Amino acid sequence: MIRGALFDLRGQRSLKTFLILAVLFVAAVVVVNLVAGVFALFFDIAVLAAGIVVRLTCDIVFLPPYVRAKRAPVPFHAAEAEGGRLEIVNGVPVLSLTGANRRMGRQAGILVKDQLQFLMKNFLHFVFRNPARRTAALEKARSLERHIPGQYLEELHGISETAGA
Repeated sequence: MIRGALFDLRGQRSLKTFLILAVLFVAAVVVVNLVAGVFALFFDIAVLAAGIVVRLTCDIVFLPPYVRAKRAPVPFHAAEAEGGRLEIVNGVPVLSLTGANRRMGRQAGILVKDQLQFLMKNFLHFVFRNPARRTAALEKARSLERHIPGQYLEELHGISETAGA
């Protein structure tokens, strides 16, 4: 056997060398893992930052029209009309409607007319100003109409009568 060889376990010197190298190897593995972890952390942070930038960019590009135009939605105010009531309960608008379906629709149309007109003016014009999108939206609405119960359609007709929709 060659004297002084690393794996000559007969002498203490070789055993000490082996143990030192083993500890150094473990330390090197730990350091490499720490460095890899730090790089992974930086990579994760970079990906997160890129995601935030993309999200912010998308939010800026796809913000609702009233936000981009700095127009606030029309606030709700307590009111009564034709036997229906609009109350604000803990900051939430609550409609209380009475009567037949068309009458309830008329009440709702009167009570939330300003909000509905705001919605139509600031959102639906994006759909309806493009002829292809308008046609597609109307076709979709007609196909959905068959699946809406008659009493709900009556209520919608009442809303459109009084809200100018």
